[in-house]
Amino acid sequence: MTACSNLALLYEAQGDSRAARETVGRLLKLDPKYADAWYLAGRMAEKNNLLAEAADSYRHAIAANPALVDAHYNLAFIHRSQGQSVEAERELPEVLRYRPEYAEAHMNLGVIYTELNRLDEAERSYERAVALKPDYAEAHYNLGVFYELHRKDLPKALAQYQKYLALGGSDDRVERIVGSAGR
Repeated sequence: MTACSNLALLYEAQGDSRAARETVGRLLKLDPKYADAWYLAGRMAEKNNLLAEAADSYRHAIAANPALVDAHYNLAFIHRSQGQSVEAERELPEVLRYRPEYAEAHMNLGVIYTELNRLDEAERSYERAVALKPDYAEAHYNLGVFYELHRKDLPKALAQYQKYLALGGSDDRVERIVGSAGR
């Protein structure tokens, strides 16, 4: 099975999507519960912007292996991109159950909690992301936006924005806010 998976990945890397999909299809006929093949099918479908097919493949991968963190994460991302925050919120805690140190998942959960107006949970998620990965510029940015717009706490927002810029982040609005605060 692993050799076939590697062959599918090789086809995909060479740009032969048809051969990669056929190989994955053969894998799934041999073993319909092969989580890695379902995950690979999901990645290929997502790459081709076939989001419903990708989501279905990720669900199959999760059913075959509930601990497949990347399938949960990618499924959450698809849900979020389609405005399905509640569905996305169901997947990210599963990611964190298996990988509590996954800063990106904490940050994305913060975004979803903010969308769902669960602000205390959002704040904890953003803060956890920053604590786990202090050099994660996007998490500092999102925490800054959260403090600015949802907590109306400009000093805390400025501190996060300054860290974001110091880490190489670039955003005209943030640069103006930090610049005008320094005057």
